[in-house]
Amino acid sequence: MFKIDPATDVKVLSVMPRVQDRSTGEQKLDVDGVAVWSVTALHVSADPSEKPELIQVSVSSRNEPEFQVLQSGFEGLMVGHYSIPAQNNRPAASGLFFKAARVVTAGAKKSEG
Repeated sequence: MFKIDPATDVKVLSVMPRVQDRSTGEQKLDVDGVAVWSVTALHVSADPSEKPELIQVSVSSRNEPEFQVLQSGFEGLMVGHYSIPAQNNRPAASGLFFKAARVVTAGAKKSEG
């Protein structure tokens, strides 16, 4: 079971624009027309038998999210499951996706917007 406490278990490592079209470099936009950023984060479980893992979290923000390496986390972090059926000789795929409302620094006040 994938359990996370976003306040302590997931810390930001880097932020990059999420690309919609690799040939043009166009950045992906969410349904509201806001830029989507791909945030690489480190998930460390409280269970010492589980190894740390890198996860990619999508965050919509008009500006590149500001962060401090390993001191910033997420507000509104959600984990979901996706499934893509097999088609055109491609195997089926499934996995977890991560989405957050914003990147926040530990101890920072919750911001609006």
